[in-house]
Amino acid sequence: MKILVVDDDRLTRRMLGRMLGALGHDVSLAADGLEAWELLERDPQDLLLTDWMMPGLDGLQLIERVRAAEHIPWLYILLLTAKDESAALVRGIEAGADDFVRKPFEREELRVRIRAGQRIVRMQKELEALVGTDPLTGAINRRGLERSLHDLCPPPLGPDGACGFVMADIDHFKRVNDTWGHEAGDLVICGVVNRLRVSVRPYDLVSRLGGEEFLLVILGDSLEQLAATAERLRAAVRAKPFRLSQQDTIPVTVSIGVYHRAPGEDCPSFEQAIARADAALYCAKRSGRDRVVVWNPEL
Repeated sequence: MKILVVDDDRLTRRMLGRMLGALGHDVSLAADGLEAWELLERDPQDLLLTDWMMPGLDGLQLIERVRAAEHIPWLYILLLTAKDESAALVRGIEAGADDFVRKPFEREELRVRIRAGQRIVRMQKELEALVGTDPLTGAINRRGLERSLHDLCPPPLGPDGACGFVMADIDHFKRVNDTWGHEAGDLVICGVVNRLRVSVRPYDLVSRLGGEEFLLVILGDSLEQLAATAERLRAAVRAKPFRLSQQDTIPVTVSIGVYHRAPGEDCPSFEQAIARADAALYCAKRSGRDRVVVWNPEL
């Protein structure tokens, strides 16, 4: 894990750093709450091990600030304290600490509590991965897309770089389910996701928003490059029917709407960007399907 140790006592801080480093963790050290806060804003951690009594921003205030900050990713918090009265420990837990270790601490007890925290961190990451993933296709879902986009280019869509939104929808998908059944529909959805994935770069984002609708986020391309990518995606889906059996195949096409945000352009919100790509998609559907339409203010 990435662990941040916060203690105003230099000897304790270094001892904890050596101990946790010997257990295989990546350890950062801070001498007080303010230094810790600045580090957390720059470099997210998995676990925070903080003393309570410190000058300036004390451990309790640091914990409260971390838990209140939406831009700081969740982390497990262990509170180190010489206080042993129940009321004080309750205050620590209510502030947002997950566990506490009394000072002076036993090395073995601290090791066990760190290991317990590590199990919870691992479970939290697994849960986040599940919550952000579409169970049918393995593609990221809307929630996972928002989180990934936030990591790649902080809100609303990054200050400078170009960002493209490509909304794709399977044409006449209801006919697939009605004619061949929902299992065939699932096969088509998974197949479309696979064709979209192999048609873009590894760092482009491919998501399933729901049903037969998909959203790709393409970073760094010009409008011309983005339009060419969208056309390549449309052609890749159309190129080969999906095979159910030796006799049965399903021809599939997609309609695509594209919104391109150029460098320096006013940043719409994530929702506005999706709405613009969706408006272009609706135009593609209305114009005959199996085509690409680029958003413009006249749509």
